[in-house]
Amino acid sequence: MPADIRIHIEGDPKLLPGFRQLFKELYSYGARIDLAMCKTNAIADFMNSVKKSPNAVNVLLIDSEGPYTSTRLQEVRQHDHWNASIDGTILDESLHFMVQVMESWFLADRQALRAYYGQSFLENRLPGNQLVEQVPKDDVL
Repeated sequence: MPADIRIHIEGDPKLLPGFRQLFKELYSYGARIDLAMCKTNAIADFMNSVKKSPNAVNVLLIDSEGPYTSTRLQEVRQHDHWNASIDGTILDESLHFMVQVMESWFLADRQALRAYYGQSFLENRLPGNQLVEQVPKDDVL
């Protein structure tokens, strides 16, 4: 029987089509994939899913907001919405971080930006550093 996979993604629901494309290969395996875009309460939504569907593969995908460190995992564990009644190993196994600033993904594909914006695209306004995870958050925004 195919797996029931629930992926809780921190982000604007308008990004859902892009995430469907990102995870499209999972669908080909016959898995039931439930992508939940969580604009404000990704951790709370994830915890509810773990309680309601403990046999499902529950995944939490959130912005890193900075370089990954072991203290970053502890920050997530101490988050206001984290419920201590859920075994911490579930979080350790299920938590995945996106790039430091998700909007950095847009900077990674300048060709797509050129195609999308056409003549109005001002490429020289983009940060010069091609290593998008090293671009400071304020410069990305």
